[in-house]
Amino acid sequence: MASDINAESDFTTFFEGLEIASLRRSQSLDTVAISAARKQDSTLREASPSDGFVQQADAVWHIAMPSGETAPRIGDIVLDSTGGCWTVLESKELPLLGRWKCETRNLSVSYGCIDRVDIERAVWGQVPRLSNGDMLLRRFP
Repeated sequence: MASDINAESDFTTFFEGLEIASLRRSQSLDTVAISAARKQDSTLREASPSDGFVQQADAVWHIAMPSGETAPRIGDIVLDSTGGCWTVLESKELPLLGRWKCETRNLSVSYGCIDRVDIERAVWGQVPRLSNGDMLLRRFP
């Protein structure tokens, strides 16, 4: 009995954990809707000695590109269904499987804004000084 499995067209049928994603092209506002993407081998670690402020997540994405679209390129961004942004570092075609394997990275800064910033309007007179009540902008972490 012969099997009628076609790895290229059956990606969405046989794999669990697929999600809808977008691919934002580098240095462009163009995006490509991806109906079948799968993230695997995701790791999270401290990117540099920073007491945990700078975090680096790496993941491998398998992406079935829509017909007629160009391949994912280095610098493109995979936008996942949870709002994560994954920058493509390496892209490799898997022709027998009909999809692309992309090595990606997501850098984030956790609790990086630990200082309050106040911007006040200067009151000009004989001596320039800042007023105590003319607040223009206040931002908290």
